[in-house]
Amino acid sequence: DFSYDVLEFHIYNYNPATDAKGLQFQVKTSSYDYNTPVTSTNWKTTATYSGTTHTTAYNASDDQAQTQLYQHITGDVDNASSSSAGGLLKLYASTSALHKHWMGELAGFEDGDQSHMCSTAGYFNTTEAIIGIKFIAESGGDFDATIALYGVV
Repeated sequence: DFSYDVLEFHIYNYNPATDAKGLQFQVKTSSYDYNTPVTSTNWKTTATYSGTTHTTAYNASDDQAQTQLYQHITGDVDNASSSSAGGLLKLYASTSALHKHWMGELAGFEDGDQSHMCSTAGYFNTTEAIIGIKFIAESGGDFDATIALYGVV
């Protein structure tokens, strides 16, 4: 039900079937079949498991500028059974006649022995109502996760 002012997607235990694959999403409207133009920005913070290296950086490789690709919202998640990622994705005013803004905060264990936190935000460049959302693993692979949807008035 896309009639709520804010849609919150709570993502738990994302684990890709293939190593080093991040979680991505895209939306559907009456004119776009999961290829709605998106503009976004992405910041990524990492820390090695040993605690010796920490980074925070603008992540240009996961930015989009009016592209119609799936949007990356996690780092490259390790597929070990003890690894996963999770967090929150919020979609605002999905049925309004304005651009559709969104933001995500997801953390996980990244391939290469480090944890990560991805802060991603942007908008879908459409005035049409969003009628669907799709989550995929990078490159279209399989994944396990629990994704709970909450509507906020």
